[in-house]
Amino acid sequence: MEECMGACDCIITKAGRGTIIEAMIPDLTVILNDYIVDQEVENVPYVVENGCGKFSKSPKEIVEIVGQWFGPKAHEHKTMIVIDLN
Repeated sequence: MEECMGACDCIITKAGRGTIIEAMIPDLTVILNDYIVDQEVENVPYVVENGCGKFSKSPKEIVEIVGQWFGPKAHEHKTMIVIDLN
């Protein structure tokens, strides 16, 4: 997984704790697109409020976020906070 994530600039995933942590190790920003109720719901505000990703269930909005991050708002993507896991 480390090799695959190392080839990415961001990751789009559901709010699984393991995947979020794996994405943060190589400093990937995260777009969360869903969560498992009662298991992962608290991971969404954690990612968003700490400034290391965004949340949307809308495929159209996710496309817009990616388009902005790698276009006119590239500075936003590059300056997103990465949480120190140490």
